[in-house]
Amino acid sequence: MNLRSFSQACGGIAIFAGVLVLAGWMAGITALQSLIPGFPAAQPMTALAMVSCGGAMLLLGTKMLGTRRAAVGLAALVIVISLLNLVAYAGLDLGLERWLLSDRLANQPGPYQYPGRMAEMTALGFLLVSSAITAKALRRMVLSAVAAATAAFMLAGVALLAYLFDASILEVTGFSAVSLPTAVVLGMLSAGALAADPLRGWPRRLTLDTPGGTLLRILLPLALVLPIGIGTAALIASRVGHVPPDFRLAVVCAATAFLLGAVVMWAAGRIDSLDAARQRYRRLYKAQPTAHLVLAPDFTIEEASEHYLAATMTLRQDLVGKGMFEVFPDNPADPGATGVSNLRASLERVLKTRAPDRMPVQKYDIRRPGGEFEVRWWSPLNSPVLGPDGEIRHIVHQVEDVTAEMLEREAAAEARAGAARFRAVADTIPGLVFETDPAGANTYVSQQYCSYTGLSSEALLGEGWRQVLHPQDRDRAAAIWQEAAGSGRPAAMECRIRRADGAWRWFILRISTLRDRAGRVEKGIGVCTDITDQREAFELQRTLLLEVSHRVKNSLALISSLLKLQARSLDGAARYALEEASQRVHAVARVHDQLWRGAGTRDIDLRPFLSDMCSAVGATAPRHSTVCRAEPAIVSADLAVPIGLFVNELLTNAYKHAYPEDQDGEVRVLGTNLPNGYYRLEVSDAGRGLPPGFDLAESRGSLGMRVITSLAAQLGGELAAGSAEPGARFSLVFPLQAERMPAIR
Repeated sequence: MNLRSFSQACGGIAIFAGVLVLAGWMAGITALQSLIPGFPAAQPMTALAMVSCGGAMLLLGTKMLGTRRAAVGLAALVIVISLLNLVAYAGLDLGLERWLLSDRLANQPGPYQYPGRMAEMTALGFLLVSSAITAKALRRMVLSAVAAATAAFMLAGVALLAYLFDASILEVTGFSAVSLPTAVVLGMLSAGALAADPLRGWPRRLTLDTPGGTLLRILLPLALVLPIGIGTAALIASRVGHVPPDFRLAVVCAATAFLLGAVVMWAAGRIDSLDAARQRYRRLYKAQPTAHLVLAPDFTIEEASEHYLAATMTLRQDLVGKGMFEVFPDNPADPGATGVSNLRASLERVLKTRAPDRMPVQKYDIRRPGGEFEVRWWSPLNSPVLGPDGEIRHIVHQVEDVTAEMLEREAAAEARAGAARFRAVADTIPGLVFETDPAGANTYVSQQYCSYTGLSSEALLGEGWRQVLHPQDRDRAAAIWQEAAGSGRPAAMECRIRRADGAWRWFILRISTLRDRAGRVEKGIGVCTDITDQREAFELQRTLLLEVSHRVKNSLALISSLLKLQARSLDGAARYALEEASQRVHAVARVHDQLWRGAGTRDIDLRPFLSDMCSAVGATAPRHSTVCRAEPAIVSADLAVPIGLFVNELLTNAYKHAYPEDQDGEVRVLGTNLPNGYYRLEVSDAGRGLPPGFDLAESRGSLGMRVITSLAAQLGGELAAGSAEPGARFSLVFPLQAERMPAIR
């Protein structure tokens, strides 16, 4: 059970007891009025205070909205009742005891001077408890609330001890007796108020897992029990005649218990303060961001910081109590190691001079957990710690790991030597070699660069490259550098560079970046290779290829025209066959026309290729709308031909058969990339749709369908036909690289 539950349980018991007492008075049941047979009855006002305080304590332990205000209200009611009772004893009687069940109180048995009125100690106890509940509910003066609840607990304890020792209350004439159930309930309410949130003072210390809290939990029960035990023993001795009966013994016992408890609490507080100070200094020590050892004057390791353990890859138990040079010897693989001798000399200087000694940067290799040594560089500082007598008690050996800095220096020296070698080689390369800084400005140009442009290296450094690059290529060259610097991949472009005689020649510019360990660009290295002769040869080849392609296209167009002329002189099936042949020859010419426009390229992008094909074929059927949406995909020119013929055949069939002759419509071509290097090509319409029971396998009697299935097989694809709801849809899934021909998924 936690403290909040304990506090609420105390409140619930108080409510239960108060309700029983009130019920006893209302029903005239004497046993319920006293709760414990043979003892004085609790007064109705006392029962009302029990219920109110218990309710306030229950509300104080809940977290519902508005419960704390209700708790304050109930506690305030008890404060008013208690004050009015105390004021009545002072002479200002408002008749409060006659407000509740006055007819039954008049017949109350026993020597009660003021029937129905709370006893003085009872009123004082409830005043203290209700004040403590109010302060805790308001979250104000919580320490005062702890003091009030503690005092109420003491009053209840005195009353209980009086019953235990069979003594008259306080032995003060005129004071009314406190009933036993009232004393028990008052004690429980006081304990519940001490346990209620927020916890402060000695109740909180009882819950702490500190040396003081542990000591308090052990000694406080003893401080309360022992005096009571002593008092009980004294009572027994008094009854057998060894000690005269005297209630003052009970008071002495109670006071002793209180004083002993106070001493224990004070001791616990002092212990906690000392422990907190120790922990605070321990935390400050651990929070030091330095790597250091604490050495004894004989160089035995006494303590090691966490940063030192991390830097040296060691454990505290492997260092403490051992000699410095026992756990950190020289690297046996380095015959020139001086770490041990130099560090020993510095520590001995500290012992001699009693002053700090800073060592130069020292190479001192560290043994890894596996036994091998790792190269390390350190910047050590050795400082003495003097005792009250002025003698050295400790030496703080503080180090800073500067290995990374030293390795960077070595790497920089090696980089400078490498740069010199690179430039010596670059001057012999038959190209224009250059280096840039992270901003893209030249920091070095090769001798070939200077010879070609006729400019000095000083003139070409920085932004000097712009004066020899063609004006139309300068911005693009800057963009290429930004691309290489941003992506980390090599970049290339074709550009024109002016020769010393003023002639412009074409170069291929390639540039890459070098980066440091953090991924930042250190510099760029580029080379420009003259490609003017290759470009001229390529342009000549392209011109010849275009000429040949143009002649082939014209020849195919001529054949198509001749077939059309021949068909006009015929009738029936022969004429239809020649017209179909003419259209297919024209389709081949159309596909060839699309391909020769990209002459010189071996790879064809399906997006522009299919879009141009649809536009060209759609021009033959202007009544219909042709929509093409194709995703980009690269295929070889060999595959592009059957793809173009396939689309042409399906578009032509859709124009002819999808819609009635007097109705226009839409024909859609959709190209989609699929996983594993496949592509889906769909041709659909919104017309009549396929005939009922249409089957691709049984439709090969049609020349058009034979052409379509033949082209699908040539592409190594799977052809499917179905409904587009409305209309017809033909779908072909084929590999983009025909030579792979894997199984279609």
